[in-house]
Amino acid sequence: MEKRTKLDFREEAGRRGPSKLTFAADERPAGEEEKTPSGAATETAVTGIYVAGATKQTQKARPDEESGRDAEAVAREPAGYRSNEQSRRQQKRSVKKRYTENAKTAEKTAKGAKRTAEETKKGSGFVRKHGKVLLAVGAASFVLFLVLSAASSCSLMFEGVSNAVASSTFPAEDGDMISAEEAYAGMEDRMREFIASYEAAHSVDEVVFRTDPVGHDPYELIAAISALSDGSWSAGEIGDDLRLLFDSQYTLTESVRVETRYRTESRTGTVWIREPSGGTYYPVTTEYRVEVPVEYRIATVVLTNAGLGRAAADVLSEEQRFRYDLYMETLGNRPDLFPEAAAVH
Repeated sequence: MEKRTKLDFREEAGRRGPSKLTFAADERPAGEEEKTPSGAATETAVTGIYVAGATKQTQKARPDEESGRDAEAVAREPAGYRSNEQSRRQQKRSVKKRYTENAKTAEKTAKGAKRTAEETKKGSGFVRKHGKVLLAVGAASFVLFLVLSAASSCSLMFEGVSNAVASSTFPAEDGDMISAEEAYAGMEDRMREFIASYEAAHSVDEVVFRTDPVGHDPYELIAAISALSDGSWSAGEIGDDLRLLFDSQYTLTESVRVETRYRTESRTGTVWIREPSGGTYYPVTTEYRVEVPVEYRIATVVLTNAGLGRAAADVLSEEQRFRYDLYMETLGNRPDLFPEAAAVH
């Protein structure tokens, strides 16, 4: 049982000296004059406690409905005291309310945890019951993933191989490539004819020939044309390219030099001969030889064949040379196009 103690601030004669309490004069009830300490109600501001003393003995206040104190004392209480009392009651209600809310929250949390545990237990039971099935499904999914990944990789690999094959294949039809080879070979035939008929076609006394063999590798020709075309081409579109390659492969020079040479000629003339007896001269017709200076014209013809591969390297750009080398590495993926030349590679 809680024991309550009432504070008594009365002065007892002979036991205490003058009171050391400080009176708050400005908190007296309105309309009430200041009275002596012996016969009037006094106010003290000690720790916010109001003491009403009409006499020297403490009045026992009759509890009212709320606080259990004397109604008249309550009416005379300072406003600050009542405000503090209400604040304490409000604080108690707030604490009680928070306690109730915390209790409800804890109850909800406990119910949620219990429900989660039950669901986890059910899930664990399901896993134990169907573990083999789940394992089989997982293994099948993993195998399917591997198969799909391998298929994707193979698809990319096949695509890369297909692109590599396409980029190393001659981008022209067989008929166009054969026509290009025949046209270039025809240019070389005309070169041979020019050299063979040079002496007869020119007014010179002598011709000196210094010529390389005439000929080319057909795969070098088609690879060079394909690199120059930067894509597909036909025989009717490559006339300039053929001339460019031919002029880069073959270099023909001719020169004529004139010399003074002497040749012996037979001539007929009259010679005067003196008679032995009389010293008389008489004419005699006879033949004689003389050295006659003449101009001698010498033509020199020089034909240089640098090779079609070297010619291609001279006329192609760096990117075109890369494609040319790729075509030559694979023979344009057409080793059957020129079988005799393919056998040499």
